[in-house]
Amino acid sequence: MMNNIATTKKERCHKSMQRQSSMMASSTSTPPPSKTTWFTTLVGTVLIQMMVMKQVILVEAFSSAVISSSSTRRTPCMSTATKSHHRFLRSYSSSSHSSSPLQFFPNKMHEKHTKKSTTTTITHASITSSFDDSIPPKEEEEELAAQKINGGSMGVRKSTFNLMKGCLGSGLLALPSGIARIGNDPSLILPSSVLILVTGLISAYTFFLIGRLCRHHSPPPPNNGGKDVQHSSPITSSPPSSLGDLWTREIGSKSSWVVSLSCCLTTAGVALAYSIILGDMLSNLAVTLGASGVLATRQVSILAASLLAVYPLCSVQSLAFLSPFSAAGVCGLIVTCAFMGARLLLPNSPYALPTGAFLCTLSPHLRPIFKSQGAPSPSFLSPPTLVLTSMAATGYLVHFTAPEFYNELKDNTLTRFGKLTSCGFLGTAIISIVMMSFGYLTFGGSCAGMILNNYSTQDVGAAVCRFFTAFSLIGTYPFMFGGLRSAFFQLAYDGKKVSEKTRRNFTRMTLTGITCLALVLKDAGFVVSLIGALMGSAIIYIFPSMLFLKNTNRRMEDGTLAKSVLLNFERIFNKCLIGFGLALALLGGGVSVISTFFPHML
Repeated sequence: MMNNIATTKKERCHKSMQRQSSMMASSTSTPPPSKTTWFTTLVGTVLIQMMVMKQVILVEAFSSAVISSSSTRRTPCMSTATKSHHRFLRSYSSSSHSSSPLQFFPNKMHEKHTKKSTTTTITHASITSSFDDSIPPKEEEEELAAQKINGGSMGVRKSTFNLMKGCLGSGLLALPSGIARIGNDPSLILPSSVLILVTGLISAYTFFLIGRLCRHHSPPPPNNGGKDVQHSSPITSSPPSSLGDLWTREIGSKSSWVVSLSCCLTTAGVALAYSIILGDMLSNLAVTLGASGVLATRQVSILAASLLAVYPLCSVQSLAFLSPFSAAGVCGLIVTCAFMGARLLLPNSPYALPTGAFLCTLSPHLRPIFKSQGAPSPSFLSPPTLVLTSMAATGYLVHFTAPEFYNELKDNTLTRFGKLTSCGFLGTAIISIVMMSFGYLTFGGSCAGMILNNYSTQDVGAAVCRFFTAFSLIGTYPFMFGGLRSAFFQLAYDGKKVSEKTRRNFTRMTLTGITCLALVLKDAGFVVSLIGALMGSAIIYIFPSMLFLKNTNRRMEDGTLAKSVLLNFERIFNKCLIGFGLALALLGGGVSVISTFFPHML
């Protein structure tokens, strides 16, 4: 018995010694990692974790901002943006934490990181679910319906500011070149100012006309017994959300592609003008900073802006972080207006003939040119006047947004909407006249297509204005390109969902085409005038008048609108606007092309 126990102990000892020898053999065959390898792995992992946590912090900050802004007011547009943001949160939570970057570390460290990742994922899920469930769908629909009946939450003053901000774009800086196409006589300022004012009044009328049509399709006020104050015809359940929606209700869905095509071409033209202006502004800034040779050319500036700034910004999903650029554009416009006024009105102006300090730094074709005494004055009633008319139309081209302004206006009666329209367009006309006068009275017949190009690259004030202009254009370019992309997809895919690959391919191809055109075309004023002639005439004069004639004709036939002398006069006036819009599109567009490429023919 004792011998058997001793034999068993000897066998166990022998087996344990064999296991120890095999373990030592395996350990000698796979040497442990060196200290350098562990240190490199640790540093790389820490960097990866820092980048991941930075993304988490940014996402949480943006989510909190969206939640706080949505608690006060929720709109359909904001709801769409939030849904896409939530999809990003869910995809980020499920993908970025699916596998740990520390999985090759010892078990304790891996377990620690796994717990941390799980905590982060739960945090994201709680944020998303709490925001999604904060307002039930039924309550949200009721809230939106109440907003549609009573209007939005934006007052007249803020709406007027937004309307002026939409009108006063970079095309405003091209107006002095419109007068320069006519002649170099300072007396042309007076009739040109009258033309800007009259164009503004007509644009304000058609903008208000769209609001009247939206009012006709809006639900009646709760205290009006089911009757609309302005119209006695049947009222639809919701107001039109866009100009295309209004077109579909009045004329039909078969021809609604016309509105989408107009929006697509308008935004494409504005994007092209932006690229040209960016090339001018950045190349002049490069010269101011001491660059020379190839680096100071507009071609390099356009390519650099497109590759390094425009394309990355146009490729992102959410543009919420670009909203401060809009305020920067308004500030830049105010600074530019003050600078141009100072260069004209202050004594000893550096651009005054014949001894201005900056005159020697300008190219001969950019120096001021005015009519000499005794020379015949140019006629204002000449074909080049159509170029200025087309440019003025571009400055008032905000009619696509008229239904949105009506729906967002608090207590959106026609009286309040009329106040918004009159104040917004009158303010736009005054600022346009002031800046046009400052530029033209400084340089006369030599005004470039973008007036800031006339100022010296050694002028510090001009450099500041160019910086603000370029900064604003880079920030607003994605919004304009987003409108172009949406209009094209609506036109080509009829509102169907588009894949991300198709979206990226369209962005690359379209930006490449716009950049190539910007490299060839040098006159932003030509692009502005052509947009105004073709698209401005359609959107400002033709479309609203057609909608009004169709609406009033239908209501007179069904007996809900009584005929009157005033109504007949307004219908005749709208028919004249359609004729004027067609003439401006054909003649204005033709004169813009001829005056740019074949000036000797005029």
